[in-house]
Amino acid sequence: KPTLWASFVGGSAAGLGFWASVYPLELIKSRMQADASDKAQRQYRGFMHCLRTTLAQEGVRGTFKGFVPCVTRAVPVNGAIFLAVSWAKSLISDEGI
Repeated sequence: KPTLWASFVGGSAAGLGFWASVYPLELIKSRMQADASDKAQRQYRGFMHCLRTTLAQEGVRGTFKGFVPCVTRAVPVNGAIFLAVSWAKSLISDEGI
């Protein structure tokens, strides 16, 4: 049975791993959402065009713009969620509920 600290660290690592793996896709999705609604004024024709344009203009590093603020929030939040779930589970099992 993991300690509460281990649950927090595990949750933090899970949050970091999750965002590291999906952040480039999230960034492309966000850029497309922020693009003009008028088709004639749109900067991107679709997901792949947005991805190719970002890679061509900014390189792979461009797909991680804003990553640090994202994980600054996500790591402690995911750790706290894992900690809270582990704590609640331990209360339930100790109480026999």
